[in-house]
Amino acid sequence: MSSWATGLQPGQGEVSTDRDGTAIDSCVYALESGAGTDHSAVIEQREFKTPQDLAASAPFGLLMKAEAISGLRGDAKYGVNTLTGSTEYVVVSVLDKTSSKLLVSVPSGTAVPEGTNAKEMLVALAKKAGF
Repeated sequence: MSSWATGLQPGQGEVSTDRDGTAIDSCVYALESGAGTDHSAVIEQREFKTPQDLAASAPFGLLMKAEAISGLRGDAKYGVNTLTGSTEYVVVSVLDKTSSKLLVSVPSGTAVPEGTNAKEMLVALAKKAGF
């Protein structure tokens, strides 16, 4: 993640179950000491009870400017979400009953590290994470 991760902090993991029985395993890595959710990397996996439950959750629904990507397991999309205080670079992959998400959030106005491409960087990280 190049210069975005120079202050990478240890991950804060959480395992939980949603009200509908969906198992959620997530880990948040602050990209600098004391950073909030607008300056972090998040990896999350959701295991639904059925493929229909996964489809009903609209796993790509929150991706702005989403585009299909190849080279990952199942159907996968990349998106850039431009929010009020941050920009999120997101890869979501779905297969059978599982949705996997890798999100890197940086404060608005933060440039992509020189010599890198955010999409290529996230897809490479997603591959390493087994997406």
